Amino acid sequence: MILVLTIAAVVVVSPIVAITTDLIRLGPTQVDLGPHPILLAAEVERGSASDNNPEYDWYAIRLSIQNNTTAREVHPYSLEVLVRLPNALVFNWAPANGHPFYQTVTREDGPRGFGFALGAAEFRVPAGDFRTRSNFNISSPGGMSIQWVAIGEEGLNRVPIFENAVDFVLYGIQVPEGTGLEAQIVVTLTWGYYGPLQAYPVGSQTVSVSTPFT
Repeated sequence: MILVLTIAAVVVVSPIVAITTDLIRLGPTQVDLGPHPILLAAEVERGSASDNNPEYDWYAIRLSIQNNTTAREVHPYSLEVLVRLPNALVFNWAPANGHPFYQTVTREDGPRGFGFALGAAEFRVPAGDFRTRSNFNISSPGGMSIQWVAIGEEGLNRVPIFENAVDFVLYGIQVPEGTGLEAQIVVTLTWGYYGPLQAYPVGSQTVSVSTPFT
């Protein structure tokens, strides 16, 4: 009797485990995302303090990433945004780690005396598990960098990281006078299927852009 009950329990539990671990997928395994599923826009602003400093210039960058897929059955599942700043000496960024991610980055006066209009508008920020990784080693290949990583699963919660668009800002980017801003941006967006019992990735695309932004 014990052996029969054990076998029956395994037969019942095994499909449930397979579904919750995505071994069995209840929705599509692959989708056509369309011709241009990611729209990436980058704005650059030169800080007003640059005009009064003979050694350094200051810049800000605002990135807007738009979900443009034609596949309506999927939603953004994970996002990686990497920004390299080859000639930067120091910089700040938002959003940072933690919830909520709304931050004010406009500074009319401050320790570095810069002010940027690009940080004045409210951010559209990703949900789920969100982290940043920064590199301030100016001698690293590619120079300093910041990476944002957002994943649409946090514990047992499965939520799309965003629906329409998200924003990121780098500000107080200090570069030597007269060198101009150098920036390289790489964005990888992965879409996923979200069902009542599971969520899993079904496709991704990577786009990149470098200064000068057009």
